[in-house]
Amino acid sequence: MKELKEKVRSKEIDGDKYTVTPFLGIEGFKVKTKLLSKLAPSIGGALGSIPPGSKSIGDVDVGKVLGPGTLDRLADVLDERELTEFMLRLLKSTTCNDKEITEEFFNLHFAASFHTLWKVLFFVLEVNYGSFFADGGIGQLLVQAATTSTNPSTKNAASS
Repeated sequence: MKELKEKVRSKEIDGDKYTVTPFLGIEGFKVKTKLLSKLAPSIGGALGSIPPGSKSIGDVDVGKVLGPGTLDRLADVLDERELTEFMLRLLKSTTCNDKEITEEFFNLHFAASFHTLWKVLFFVLEVNYGSFFADGGIGQLLVQAATTSTNPSTKNAASS
């Protein structure tokens, strides 16, 4: 477990200190699978608007990347319960100012702070999946999956 402790990262986001312990291998694989299969059509297109060369959430204006339609697209693939459970799953190994992010903490802390929530979620993904926005990273895979799932000609070309 020493290796895992070495991968723990902290970051100040909007005045609070968030500390993320990476997912264990199987959980990380399961989350990545869900991201690619369920969420790619919803957020992949939004991630395609991230400027090339961005390496970290600190380089990205979340408000520009996740436009107003992103939550609507998420609602198309995940119902309220699934979306809430998935966000809490992503935050399971994250603390805020050394406090565990429970459902109760989540409700109070992120009330009227959804912009901060997106930044924290991106940070969790960045910690768990390396260079999230870099070429070949999970962000690019989501963009590719979204493009393939929304473009019938791409689907046909990919299957031939």
